[in-house]
Order: sequence, then structure tokens, then C-alpha cells
Amino acid sequence: MKIKFINIELNEKFVHNKKVVNVGDVIDVTKNRAEDLIARGKAEAVKDEPKKKDSKE
Repeated sequence: MKIKFINIELNEKFVHNKKVVNVGDVIDVTKNRAEDLIARGKAEAVKDEPKKKDSKE
């Protein structure tokens, strides 16, 4: 499930794939972890939009 971080306190640090996550970053995590972060007000769900095909006519 993709989430976007919206609130990280000064004394908090989130790491994903050995990289520090900043506010505004979109990452893919498990559903349970995503629901926990959303419930704590740290992230919001990102809806997967179907990719549009470019029509070249």
C-alpha cells in the first residue's frame, strides 16, 4: 500500500530501504504498517491511478 508522509516530528526518524524518509515522500509499505501510520496521523493513503496510454495518431 502506498502512503505519503505528512507529519514527522523533530525527534522522529523513519527509514525505508536504508534511506531516511522526509515529509512528502511516497513509499510502499505493508497494509498493516500503512494503517498504523495513517491512524497515528503521520501519513495519508495514496490512491493508485491507472496509467494512461499515450495515443499517437
